[in-house]
Amino acid sequence: MLVGVGLFYEDGPILRFEGDDASGSLDLSPFDGVEIQVLAFHLAPSHRPADQRGLGSCYWREDCPFGHHLYPHRMLTFRETGVLTRSGDSWKVGEVPFPLSYLPGHRCIVAAVPVRWNPITPEGVNLEGLEQLRVALDQLKVR
Repeated sequence: MLVGVGLFYEDGPILRFEGDDASGSLDLSPFDGVEIQVLAFHLAPSHRPADQRGLGSCYWREDCPFGHHLYPHRMLTFRETGVLTRSGDSWKVGEVPFPLSYLPGHRCIVAAVPVRWNPITPEGVNLEGLEQLRVALDQLKVR
C-alpha cells in the first residue's frame, strides 16, 4: 500500500511529498503489473479559501500545469481500478493514464492499494502500511 499526503514536488525524476504527519516519495514501481485501486486528488486546506487557486491547494505562481491559472476552482479527482503499467515515464491504471503531472506544486492525497491486499506479510503485520492508511483516513476525517 502507498499513501502520500502533503505538498508534492519533483526532485529530479522522483516525485516527493512533504506533509504534516509524514513525508516521502511516490514510488509506484512495486505495483507495476499489479491490480490496484488508486485515488488521487487536490487537497484544499480545511478553511477552503475560495479566492485562491485550487481552493488553496495550488502553489504555482505562474502557469499551473493543471490549469488553475485559467480555471482556479477546478480540482483534480482521480479514482481508478486496474492493472498498473508503465510506459516510459508515464503510468496507466488499466487503460487510463495516471495524471501524475498534475500533482507537483499542489497539496494532494494519493493512495494506491492492491485489490488483493493482505496486511499480514511473511515478516508479520505490515505496520507501516497500516499507519500510512491511518494517517490518510485521519486527514480525510478532519475534512
